[in-house]
Amino acid sequence: MPTATAHRVLPEAPFTTLADYQAAGGGEGLRSARLVEPDVVVAELEASGLRGRGGAGFPTGTKWRTVLEYASSVLDTVVVVNAAEGEPGTYKDRSILLANPYAVIEGALIAAHAVGSRNVVLATKQRFAEVLTRLKTAVAEVVSAGWSDGITITVLAGPEEYLYGEETALLEVMDGRAPLPRIAPPWRRGVVEVVEHKADVGSGSSSSADIVMATPDAENVVPPVLVDNVETMANVPAILAAGAATFRARGTAASPGTIVWTVPGAVRRATV
Repeated sequence: MPTATAHRVLPEAPFTTLADYQAAGGGEGLRSARLVEPDVVVAELEASGLRGRGGAGFPTGTKWRTVLEYASSVLDTVVVVNAAEGEPGTYKDRSILLANPYAVIEGALIAAHAVGSRNVVLATKQRFAEVLTRLKTAVAEVVSAGWSDGITITVLAGPEEYLYGEETALLEVMDGRAPLPRIAPPWRRGVVEVVEHKADVGSGSSSSADIVMATPDAENVVPPVLVDNVETMANVPAILAAGAATFRARGTAASPGTIVWTVPGAVRRATV
């Protein structure tokens, strides 16, 4: 009988295989999500009150609904997990990916179902060698088990620059450019430039004047992109498996759930 261990963002002991994760209840969130329409999944996230764990604390359900409303009629939305952790002394995302990458991937696949995406990108830094190895192994297991269901999962090894951790700068790297922030938020401009859809754009290199912005209508030709932090995605499976009310049972009314803290350096108690 599956336990609730998989519903912990950081399990008591690392999951070394997908089978271990499933034995602890992993996969139930994805199964539950795929039994209902995307709007129902988004509504559950809204009801849970989950906020982004990357620092800004933006309501996750609101972000997902906005991306869903801005979906393109021409190109697919892309789901991106931001694992480009760069704040000094910050290791919580890497700790999650090393101990429980399956929850992060499961959360991203739930997000893909919710916003109609066929592409998931797990973006981290090239120098996080151990994390990269762990992610690639976990992705291979998930794909082999049939979890991806036709969704392409890519592990991106990005540059060292601090700005790479800012979500729009990360998208610039995905487009093959330097990690410099964009003015347009992800749900207005996705990970490809679709200048060829503008009749008045001639040949030659594109400029800021050529950028086509995503719009919330049926004729939208620009795909938005959903970018969420590692810890945010890791919380999603438990919400879909156990329900929004269970998630709200912890934390505060304004910020439900739990938060992962890491304390680097020589400490008396390494785990809690």
